[in-house]
Amino acid sequence: MRANPSGGLWPLFLVPVAMALAGCAGTSGTPHSSTQLARQDGYKAEIRRTAMGVPHIKADDWGGAGYGYGYAQAQDDLCTLADAS
Repeated sequence: MRANPSGGLWPLFLVPVAMALAGCAGTSGTPHSSTQLARQDGYKAEIRRTAMGVPHIKADDWGGAGYGYGYAQAQDDLCTLADAS
């Protein structure tokens, strides 16, 4: 059975589609900031932050990803971590 586009529930289908497209439009742009990290023992990572401050870690291996994740956590919550100990 085909949906009737002239009425019924058809207009309600467009609302979630429009909301999904609007949500994706804000995240497809250039990152707000980027930090390159490298240590002598081989850990390398890049932390890119969106305009809302969400970190995205890019690394070549799991060690670099863990290093980048820890660095991003420290940037965001260092005072909270220090108060907890």
